[in-house]
Amino acid sequence: MFKDDELDRLAAERDRLFALLKTARDERKRQGQICTKLHDDLDAAFKTQQSIYQSGQVAWDEHHKFMQECSQHIQFFHSEADRYHGQMTEAFTQSQRCWSYGDKNP
Repeated sequence: MFKDDELDRLAAERDRLFALLKTARDERKRQGQICTKLHDDLDAAFKTQQSIYQSGQVAWDEHHKFMQECSQHIQFFHSEADRYHGQMTEAFTQSQRCWSYGDKNP
């Protein structure tokens, strides 16, 4: 009788432990699925971030190119303004000479 009770107790303990093992395996599988979904979500977020970064870089490069072109135009117009100012100063000086030394009759 004692042997049967001990075998029954051991079988019940085995069944209980197998049930715990199944529960642990099921939980591990569930947690694995959660981790996989989190990984996929993070991967998608990273790809979105990279895409936005690339778009920003393209926009920045275009802005930089535009600013360089503007700077070149500004430099050109500045040199043109200096040149015209010099011509205007020379013309004014010549007109002063003509006025000072020339015929003042209208």
